[in-house]
Amino acid sequence: MAIVLFESDSKDRFGFAALAERIADLLTTQAANRRFVFGLEGKWGSGKSSLLALTLKRLRKMDVMKAAAVEFRPWLVGDRDQLLFACSKT
Repeated sequence: MAIVLFESDSKDRFGFAALAERIADLLTTQAANRRFVFGLEGKWGSGKSSLLALTLKRLRKMDVMKAAAVEFRPWLVGDRDQLLFACSKT
């Protein structure tokens, strides 16, 4: 499953643009000088991928010294051992 990065916020079907902006700001201010993990959880169809795409779009527009976004999709990994191996490579 690919995450589609939107060309503009006009394709934001869930109205997450402002929330994505806030998350990106929080991630870059709270994560300063330390490692930080952000997880997103919700029901199927609730807009998780859309929110993630909008947030990543904003993070990638920021100074690279402020944020390094690592995308990891565990559902693409087959079993526990493969998951652990994939995590160690990230």
